[in-house]
Amino acid sequence: MNFDFATAIRNRPSGQTTAALVAAYGNPEGPGAGASPQGGAWFNPSPAWRQQNIVTIPLADLPDFPR
Repeated sequence: MNFDFATAIRNRPSGQTTAALVAAYGNPEGPGAGASPQGGAWFNPSPAWRQQNIVTIPLADLPDFPR
């Protein structure tokens, strides 16, 4: 796997508006979404959004990942 992190970072949405982020990533607010038990800025996305968008990738699979 060869992933260009620099390009991905340059091309990420600006996040200047919520609408821009929702357009790029979808809306994590839905049934089951809410505050996280950790409190603070933590947030639990809806189960449907989590299933569609969150993946686990072992660091060994990211050889060019910045240290």
